[in-house]
Amino acid sequence: MSTLQSSHETPSENLLSFFLTADLQMVLPTHQLREMVKLETSQIAAISGMPTPVVGVCLLQDEVVWLVDLPCCFRLGVSIQAGVTTNCNVLKVKTNQGNLGIIVQQVGQILVPAANSLQAHTEVETWMTSLTQPEMDSNQIEPIKSLIKLLWIDSAGLSLPVLDVDAIAPYLERIA
Repeated sequence: MSTLQSSHETPSENLLSFFLTADLQMVLPTHQLREMVKLETSQIAAISGMPTPVVGVCLLQDEVVWLVDLPCCFRLGVSIQAGVTTNCNVLKVKTNQGNLGIIVQQVGQILVPAANSLQAHTEVETWMTSLTQPEMDSNQIEPIKSLIKLLWIDSAGLSLPVLDVDAIAPYLERIA
């Protein structure tokens, strides 16, 4: 169970920041990170019939791992374009269903959260408003919201959503 559960607890672990787009950043608890890899797209085996965010599978440390395009999950476009993209940044994360590779635009840095810097999931509404397009209805927004566990507020007031890696597989099942 994650130590990042409410704004009333003092986090006992660090967060890794990463970018979905050039200016949209998220974080995840470091205990869920297994490795960071720059992967050549030629190492990815596509699997037909999968939801759009599922790019395929690849071999990471002698383990076949599903790869999910995280920006695509948030409806921010696809990260890998055939004939254009030659490599991608992959975060191998531990979920309650096994290891998973998530594709991100860029890996950021390790952050140390201060006490009371995490806000409850209800604060995600404000963050989601800045992310979603006007034509998206609640049926499209709700699955995306399930991917966010909390918001981390840094000392400068920047709000960064905390990715819930355990919600990725259920999210993919909902949109399939």
